Amino acid sequence: MRSFISSNREKVEKIISRVEILALILSVLSVLMLSKKISGADTAIITGLSMLAFVYVFHGAAVAELYNLPTLGLFTFALKGSYLALSVTTMGVLFWMLSWHGGAMMLQVGCIGSAIFFLFFIYKLFFTELEEKQRTIINNLIVRMLPALLIAGFFLMLKLRG
Repeated sequence: MRSFISSNREKVEKIISRVEILALILSVLSVLMLSKKISGADTAIITGLSMLAFVYVFHGAAVAELYNLPTLGLFTFALKGSYLALSVTTMGVLFWMLSWHGGAMMLQVGCIGSAIFFLFFIYKLFFTELEEKQRTIINNLIVRMLPALLIAGFFLMLKLRG
């Protein structure tokens, strides 16, 4: 699989981005369905958030191949960790919204991990010398992290309100 990803970086990244957008749209629609008590909302939210978590896990596992980075190193480790934290946050939102056991703990661990990695990358972006490729990778990650964390906050707000 690593050789396939390495040889088809742009195609794999495009597929990941499209699946991620589809999962975000499905998740938002399912929350609207859930708020209007439309049947099938639980299934839609499970599908949307699970797809989103899978995208983050896959992206984290394949980050070295996707961006042609060394497999060892602090930068690569932080990228993998941030995607894993996003995945845990996403699944925590799902578990918590559906009142499944462990959702609150997953949310806490995922949000703390995401915040730590987010601060690390903000520090790297503004206070250290980076190559252009690393700046682009960090910008892409921040663009992924912010909507995911905002959606997590939005879902939590809806759950707390009603």
